[in-house]
Amino acid sequence: MSSYGEGDPSDDFENSVVGDLTSEESPNNEVTPATAEQMSQAAADRARHDNNHRNNLVKWTMWVVSVSLIANFGVFGVYMGSQWHEISDSVMIAWISATVIEVLGIAYIITSDLFKDGSRNR
Repeated sequence: MSSYGEGDPSDDFENSVVGDLTSEESPNNEVTPATAEQMSQAAADRARHDNNHRNNLVKWTMWVVSVSLIANFGVFGVYMGSQWHEISDSVMIAWISATVIEVLGIAYIITSDLFKDGSRNR
């Protein structure tokens, strides 16, 4: 007897031969209808989750880009006022270029997350 009060199942294993331990049936790789239903439900749940994620990401992105642009132009307006309207062309070009690059960078990051293709190379 084992310490659990049951008969020791290892006795059957130790006294078995290889033929007793191998199954004569080949493995069954068929998907049962219940398993297929679970798989399709999981795929539908994943698609619903992805759509919710995309909706939230688009809303968040619109707010971030809007606030970023408003803040950027607000700071630029304050800077123009502090310089008494004497700003060099290079400063204006650099500031506006940086703003455009910032917006395009945010758009690239968001679209690369929304439209994943599964590869590591983007």
